[in-house]
Amino acid sequence: MFLRKMKFTVALLSTFLAAAACGDSGSGGGDSIGSALRSCEDALTNFSPCGGDLTGEWRMQLACMEGSEFFWSCSEATVAYRYGGQTIHFDGSLVTARNTVAAGVMETRIPVSCLEGATCSDLSQSGFMRCSGTDSCLCRMPMEPEEEEEEEEEEITPYTVDGSRLTIQSVETGEDVVNEFCVQGDTLYLYALDTEETEGISAIMVGTRIR
Repeated sequence: MFLRKMKFTVALLSTFLAAAACGDSGSGGGDSIGSALRSCEDALTNFSPCGGDLTGEWRMQLACMEGSEFFWSCSEATVAYRYGGQTIHFDGSLVTARNTVAAGVMETRIPVSCLEGATCSDLSQSGFMRCSGTDSCLCRMPMEPEEEEEEEEEEITPYTVDGSRLTIQSVETGEDVVNEFCVQGDTLYLYALDTEETEGISAIMVGTRIR
């Protein structure tokens, strides 16, 4: 998933949101409601490419996106997904991604103006997420993988670094996909640059160094 669909967050969130209607409507996760969304809004607002030392292993924990019209056709929505089933390892020339689709939490902030007359309460009554708010809806939904999705996948592909630009060869197409990054202490930020497919979408993934 990580390397085959190196549009980073756009592809990752599309995968999970496509299955959203099948999710449980429980509370999901132990963190407070809105914490993932606040972390995403902070990362999207304050990201600045700084480069740094990528070598080592990282656990990717947060995927963020705003400006995508696939979510209720609302380009003003912000989507945050907190998960824990993916690690990536950079060894200087090859990047190895290990993906286990794990349970997580999806949160989104949706302006009521996008809901075509519906309310936050109406979204909650749909049964697959819990929402609150008036001018904008803060919604939270647990994401549970299907049993057949729980097997670990491993993908290995070459990468190069030029300053704060990370170029990874797509496993699926063989084409180079360029992203900007910043390592701050033990935190890694990967920002998806605009492409023909992601034009107008801001997308970032955040991970923590394991070793």
